[in-house]
Amino acid sequence: MSEQDNRPRQWAGPLFALALAAVPLAILLYKLPRYGLNFPYWDEMLIAPLIERAKTGQLGFIDLWAQHNEHRPLFPRLIMLALALPTHWNVNWILAANLLCGLGTFAALAWTALRTKCGWWVIPVLGFFVLSWGQMENWVWGLELTVFLCTLAVTLGVSALANARWSWLGFALAIALGWVAAYSFANGLLYWFAAIPALFVMQRQPREQRILRVVLWCAAAFLCIESYFVAYHKPGVSPPLTAVLHHPLEYLGYVLLYLGSPVVAIFSTPPWHGGPPHPYGPLHFVPGALASVLFLGLLWRLWRGGRAAFEETAPWLGIAAFAVGSALVTGVGRVGFGVAEGLNSRYMTTNALFWCALAGLAAVHFKHHPVTLPPRTRRIAALAGAMAVLLANVSVVLQNRPWEENAKWKRMGWQAIVAGYEGRLYLNDLSWDPQALQAQYLPILKKYHLSGFGQAQPHPVDLAQDYADEARGFIARNMWAPALTYLKTAIMLNPGCQDAAALLSQVPPEFVARFDAYEKGTEPEATPQTPPRKP
Repeated sequence: MSEQDNRPRQWAGPLFALALAAVPLAILLYKLPRYGLNFPYWDEMLIAPLIERAKTGQLGFIDLWAQHNEHRPLFPRLIMLALALPTHWNVNWILAANLLCGLGTFAALAWTALRTKCGWWVIPVLGFFVLSWGQMENWVWGLELTVFLCTLAVTLGVSALANARWSWLGFALAIALGWVAAYSFANGLLYWFAAIPALFVMQRQPREQRILRVVLWCAAAFLCIESYFVAYHKPGVSPPLTAVLHHPLEYLGYVLLYLGSPVVAIFSTPPWHGGPPHPYGPLHFVPGALASVLFLGLLWRLWRGGRAAFEETAPWLGIAAFAVGSALVTGVGRVGFGVAEGLNSRYMTTNALFWCALAGLAAVHFKHHPVTLPPRTRRIAALAGAMAVLLANVSVVLQNRPWEENAKWKRMGWQAIVAGYEGRLYLNDLSWDPQALQAQYLPILKKYHLSGFGQAQPHPVDLAQDYADEARGFIARNMWAPALTYLKTAIMLNPGCQDAAALLSQVPPEFVARFDAYEKGTEPEATPQTPPRKP
């Protein structure tokens, strides 16, 4: 057979791998328009005063550099403002920026794997973890641009540094990306330490250049970290940092759950912001524990492989060091909230890098220690791997369905607020401070016609029917609080909505009276803020 005849077969593997890697991207493109929180949710509302200052010419550097919890999200704030000002703060543009950052991270990791001529099989694995719907909370929340931009900067920086053996431009880019990572998300400070393995892939350079680069790296790291902690204060929302000393076993469990959560999300619904306490058992600790052991084993084998193996593994070591360091640091600051916090959906964007690094190390290992299989066995293994990736993607989608319902509830709640119904249940669900939302933030949005205010909206009659249809499902499950919220909103939008009136008559009168008292602020008892999960 001629070389020209073999060409289609040579391309079959890469094309198949790329098609598998595109599956989680296709899921994102389908899900985001339906469940993305296309409004400023929770802490994201803090951007509203910055928009007002920008419009009045009062925005200063201190506003952008200011601390937010443990973070100083300077660069995400700049991007959010750049997207918000010309679009009347259409948050869909920020969600698109999240997706672009995710694609950039995947591209950087895929390029790192292919540069060392590893097998194409690693590409679908990287795609699954980087673009997984398991981290739904970050994909649908515009504020999480802070996390996506940080992980993008880390992966690009480590990759650039590992390839800067002869190029000062690559080295300067790696330093610049370190500042972007640190001033996007607090975990980005770890970049300066995690990238050290890539920094030392410089043995072929003259000794003077190696020393100069190390000195410059240390100086840049010192300046970045020192400037970060100027006027820094411990956030009041964080639990005591001494919790790790009093509960060391819980801390270890937290770290294992944190590292293993991207795989745990395949068989367990991840906890989400504002959700109920998450149950966990021994099985939830297994992925993190096994992956840690496997990583150390691969590292030992490759360490014995000599200098060439180290050069190829250095980027993966840096990426893994960042993910593991994030687990250790986050555990110190968050274990006081409970061990199950390690499984949170919003952490997966960071800890997915650990699994990507594990896949990268495995690819380098098999490159230096190839396993010879008969053609038929190789095809069967490829088919089994493809089925595993597809099933993992499908399972992650199914596990997140309760939170899709939650996201839809939040979106409809914002629609109701824009339409004029500022129900207490909606306000409590969409903000950490409902009174500030009404008195401080909503007036800014109304004044400048932001996030839907003063813009074309669905017709009130059609919107009222949508709310009545949603309420019907809640009534069928005896979920009276969300059902009444939707029904009251539907009647407010369209007093003549017969479906809403008929459904309202099916709700027990005592729940209606209690709900009315809650909405008026005379009912002190807690009312569910969001629809609970399906049984």
